[in-house]
Amino acid sequence: MARAACATIALLALPACGDGGDDSASADDRTSVSWLDTDVCSLVDDADVATLIGPKATTKAGGSGPSRPECAWTVAGTERRLVLRLWQPPVPAALTEGTRRTTAVGPDTGYVEAEDKQSCLMHVEAEPAWLSVDLVVPRDGSRPRLCDAVTPMAEQVLAFVR
Repeated sequence: MARAACATIALLALPACGDGGDDSASADDRTSVSWLDTDVCSLVDDADVATLIGPKATTKAGGSGPSRPECAWTVAGTERRLVLRLWQPPVPAALTEGTRRTTAVGPDTGYVEAEDKQSCLMHVEAEPAWLSVDLVVPRDGSRPRLCDAVTPMAEQVLAFVR
């Protein structure tokens, strides 16, 4: 009988405790989906894009789905492009295992999936969302370890998302 009385008292006390209406803890919740509202295009300076793929780059905002905000810059009539995409991969190990190399992207790790002197495909493991980078540069912009050239831009985007 004593257990039943204690259980009843505990249940009656719960509504009085409430959540206090304090949302400060949830404002920094890493499971927040506020990153889905990110305008990736607005986080990158056009001059930085021009340095990578050329001065005639045009911007296309959007995404490859409602849960992948992205921005793509292209140069008409060429293969030059830069695509930055935020997302949460369903199987992160598929992006981290068997990569060519890793590189530091601020406090995060970039997993270079493919890279040569004119292209880079990299996935940056970050919270609350990963950032994928797809870069193809003109021949005159080619360089070894091309993914390192986009690292400052990736850091800038991820700093905003945090």
